Amino acid sequence: MHTHQNPSIIDLLNQNDTDSIGRLFLKEAYIFICRKEFGKAYEFLLKGIDLTTCQCEQKEWIINADIENVFDEIYEKKCVPSEYYFCKAFVFSYSNNRDLLHISNYCIDKYMLTNNNYYGNLIKGIIALQLDNHAPKIAAKSAIKYFNTAKNLGGGNKVLYFVGKLKEEKLSLDGIEDIYKSFLSNVSSTCCGALLQNTCFRKSIKFDLTHIQNRNLLVRAFNNFRNINTFEALLKKQLAAIDKDVFNDFVDILAQNYFMFINQPVEIFEENNNDTGKYSQAYYDEYGDYQDWGDVVYSTFDNNPWRDLSDEEAETAYWNTD
Repeated sequence: MHTHQNPSIIDLLNQNDTDSIGRLFLKEAYIFICRKEFGKAYEFLLKGIDLTTCQCEQKEWIINADIENVFDEIYEKKCVPSEYYFCKAFVFSYSNNRDLLHISNYCIDKYMLTNNNYYGNLIKGIIALQLDNHAPKIAAKSAIKYFNTAKNLGGGNKVLYFVGKLKEEKLSLDGIEDIYKSFLSNVSSTCCGALLQNTCFRKSIKFDLTHIQNRNLLVRAFNNFRNINTFEALLKKQLAAIDKDVFNDFVDILAQNYFMFINQPVEIFEENNNDTGKYSQAYYDEYGDYQDWGDVVYSTFDNNPWRDLSDEEAETAYWNTD
């Protein structure tokens, strides 16, 4: 009888499959949580979050009837409280039960009293999306504030993925740059690669094949595939291939053609005809983010000095701040 063996960490390292390694960390974290070893679970959760991009690991986190019994006040007092609260918040953030989501929100707030880091803000954003799923645009506007804060606090590929996906799918904003940067930060995330391809296809963003000598399979598929699942399946096949030339060449071509995905400079103000101030998306990412001036001006900081101003006053104040 033949049994299927899951690939080892060595196998995954040889394949450069960072995403799958991250999911292994999350699985181990779950085992530690079930054993009520919250300190170890916390360390594995952080590593798993760092290494994964999309939420596919969700399949491994099944909220069952017994999981609530793992968390009780006795163990809260026996371990580092912030680690206990983070584990509880993380697990319950995957639930569709509103009561558990409110518990998750309470726990991550307790965690963030002593750890205002990107991990906490990431979970806050995920909970916001789950709690307001009946009003997706409201949920997205609430969540993106936390994701932008997480990005400014050092959040990498996972945060960029959430930001780009939300911008494109819920907020009618350009999220290509965030999705592109997320994929190049973790090219083993075929979900992110497929999202990039599908978003570009919808926007008619394609490789100019007249300037690309290496027209490999993935480059041609990037330009032509309509179905996101079909492209992801092809991406997975090439990632798992023993000879990764096709996959690696595709990633190189993506990196070389960055100008397809990075926003062009945006005209913000014009002092005179010969002096036009232009800032790229990177400027917004560093100094603050916004939805649109017809809605609410968001700062990446808690105390937003422009919150009560009119749209015109907020715009003027924002760009004239030293």
